[in-house]
Amino acid sequence: MKIKGIHAAPALLIIISALLCGANLIDVEAISKNTNIYLTVMVLELIILGVPSAFFCILRGAGYSQGLRVKMMKTRHVTITIWAFLFMTAGSIVLSFLMYYLFPDAFIASALSSTVNGSASRLYLLITFALLPALLEEFLFRGVISAEYSSYGASVAVIMSSLCFSLLHFSFVRLPIYFFMGIILALTAGATRSLLPSVLVHAANNAFVLFFET
Repeated sequence: MKIKGIHAAPALLIIISALLCGANLIDVEAISKNTNIYLTVMVLELIILGVPSAFFCILRGAGYSQGLRVKMMKTRHVTITIWAFLFMTAGSIVLSFLMYYLFPDAFIASALSSTVNGSASRLYLLITFALLPALLEEFLFRGVISAEYSSYGASVAVIMSSLCFSLLHFSFVRLPIYFFMGIILALTAGATRSLLPSVLVHAANNAFVLFFET
């Protein structure tokens, strides 16, 4: 019997939420004393987001990946990608100022520190906190979650993927920002019928936040 998306998607998200909560209990710095801390974080990201998503797709059966928009973008989609990044970044800045004005201490505490030394560290930082999260999160939210709710209409798929995306960041003060970002990313993936543009927009925005939010 085929499991409906309205039941399967929450089950996947509950598992990932549990893994995220468990990861918060891990002393990453202690584990990374004898290895690269960025490599440790990347492995955790793959275990928390990548493995459950991939296993979920396997369970859904052959042919499921065809509805996940895992394909190359077309040349004409470059313009859409650029405008999506500019619009999402501008909107995020406005919302950030608003949330900072309303909850200054909480907003500052939720910021990700990007204090690093050297070009190598910056490269690790970009891969660990910009590119890899964008790739894994787009596959999960704009790929799997959107596909699970697509049978209920495009609007429901966009809203549900954006809501899940914002809630799984576990940040009340940044919830409106993540929800807005989710809407733009979902529309980008839908307009281009490919996850690659949304991955690029997501990664570019992550990099912008890392180096310029303060």
